[in-house]
Amino acid sequence: MKNLNRLLLFSFILAFTFASCDSVTDIQQPGNLPADQAFEKVEDLELSLSGLYANVDIYDQVYINSVRTDEITIGPGNGGQGLGGQYQFVLNTTSATSTVWTSGYSSIDEINRFINGAQNVQPKSSQQAAYDDYLGQAYAMRAFEHFKLLSFYSEDITDNSSLGVIVSTEVQDQDVKPTRNTTGETFSQILDDIQSAENLINNASASGGDITRFTPAALTALKARIATYRKNYARAESLATEVINNSGISLATGTVSGGNLTGTYSPMFGSDSPGEVIFKLERTLADPYDQQANVGTPAGSGYIGNVYAQVAFYSGAHYTVEAALANLYSAGDIRFYTNLFSNANLPASVQADEPHDFVYKYSGNVSGEDTPLLNDQKVFRLSEMYLIRAEARAGKSSPDLNGAAQDIQTIRAERSLSNSAPLPSYANQQQAFADILTERRKELAFEGHRWFDLRRMGPTANAEIDRDETVTGIRGCSNYSACDGPVPGQSHKYVLPIPQSELNANPNIQQNPGYGGGS
Repeated sequence: MKNLNRLLLFSFILAFTFASCDSVTDIQQPGNLPADQAFEKVEDLELSLSGLYANVDIYDQVYINSVRTDEITIGPGNGGQGLGGQYQFVLNTTSATSTVWTSGYSSIDEINRFINGAQNVQPKSSQQAAYDDYLGQAYAMRAFEHFKLLSFYSEDITDNSSLGVIVSTEVQDQDVKPTRNTTGETFSQILDDIQSAENLINNASASGGDITRFTPAALTALKARIATYRKNYARAESLATEVINNSGISLATGTVSGGNLTGTYSPMFGSDSPGEVIFKLERTLADPYDQQANVGTPAGSGYIGNVYAQVAFYSGAHYTVEAALANLYSAGDIRFYTNLFSNANLPASVQADEPHDFVYKYSGNVSGEDTPLLNDQKVFRLSEMYLIRAEARAGKSSPDLNGAAQDIQTIRAERSLSNSAPLPSYANQQQAFADILTERRKELAFEGHRWFDLRRMGPTANAEIDRDETVTGIRGCSNYSACDGPVPGQSHKYVLPIPQSELNANPNIQQNPGYGGGS
């Protein structure tokens, strides 16, 4: 991992402050150093790029996709986290999920300043490739941030005419009070930015194969996910296949030898080794995330493992693995050993009173850093591309159910300790979607997908939030009247509300249906 201490210099150069901001687009402050003065040479851009990446974060995405679905239950160290709110599917315009909106736009504002300032830098011919790469990275991040916002706030991500989010490509004047763009307009800007990024990064050599930076493969993976969310399945299949065939990355393998996790799958999480990662957000010592987060809320900004625990994966665990999810893994599946850790396998002195399964995917203690719960955030992995292709093959207008089954078999064989798995058989699209959704639940657990997957695939798969109602004790969802979640395709709760702070500051903003407020 790289050291990101130079972020301090980035903060000095750009001098971003947000204390007196109202609307998320109202963030230019008097006294800020103008971008055309902040950047004078290519080296300035290099110093600042790490700062931009530090502001791109999926902590809140991981939290919401876990706590508002069926990935977690209440843990032995819970001090009220999620109760009366996220775990019980309660959302309002002042909830902690508003940080998705505010942090997303603050990141976009910094990216816009970077892009504007870069226009004033005149690179030498020997620096052109690096300059192109840095600028391409910024366009890629802006596309990613807009897509993340759209994934949470679009009224209907498949409908171009539905309410989208505010498209922000310039540093806004304080008096600007923009309306929401349509979903179609937002996607148009996202795809324009991806195209700009592709043109620049493809012409560059600076990023090389660095999986902590957007590469051509990462950009194609982003386009594949976008096409899937949009249910443009023919395009999703083509893009996923492109990544599978041309990225040079292979599915990670998993084995257990002498009681130790070997192969490349488990170290991809426990040791942050590359494995099958296409793109990840680096988190290391001395960066802004080297701290315990505001644990158990989407507003956290620290170790990714703090989504689930406070001190270590088993200590101060406010959330543990939902029994219905834990029961999907067999002892012959490497994910059984990678994703969860049974209370019974802990030393007696630290065991909880009830049979919890702790979230083990972000245990931390990476060699050289030795910090519990600190891990890189995996954004795109090759297995997601196989899952996207399986869904696309099953979901396209002329379904290829056997092709979908082959992709699922490929993943299961790699995750099996015997390196084999039977070929599933699907009689219809509903069966295929149900099985693919289950495999996504197992493979992508705790990585920020489940809420989106249920919203998109649930109606066709005839699937809903699945919490085990038979569990008793603190882990039982019945204790909190939280077993029955919102039904995909029928509930507005699969779209977040626009924050009240934004509604108060911007009279032109429109609230999402079901939440009231706004114009």
